[in-house]
Amino acid sequence: LPPRPPRPSPGGAPAGARAGAGGPAPPPPLLDAGQISLHESTQAFETDYHPAPHRQWVITVSGSAEVECGDGSKRTFGVGDVFFADDTTGRGHIARTVEVPRRSIVVPMPEDFDFEQLRGEGG
Repeated sequence: LPPRPPRPSPGGAPAGARAGAGGPAPPPPLLDAGQISLHESTQAFETDYHPAPHRQWVITVSGSAEVECGDGSKRTFGVGDVFFADDTTGRGHIARTVEVPRRSIVVPMPEDFDFEQLRGEGG
């Protein structure tokens, strides 16, 4: 498929377009998230302990899941909840589907991702 043309921004210019001659260019992204994926679970499941495959944001779009950390603490994530999985070593976590269908967007992050930079608190 051919690429889609840029969408106009509320001001009428295509998103990401440069301002007029001498105007500032839009700022670059703070980070490059890499490949984003959509996961779907249509049946309830429970995993064994496992580490996250890489540091990643998980955004719940539908359904819900419970995550049990290595220390035994548990948290349920539902529609609109976002969490950052970075337990890439050690025992990891257990994931349980609570409500199906569960759909989540997963955004892998680079190993050197810095929360302070994202918050605007970094150097």
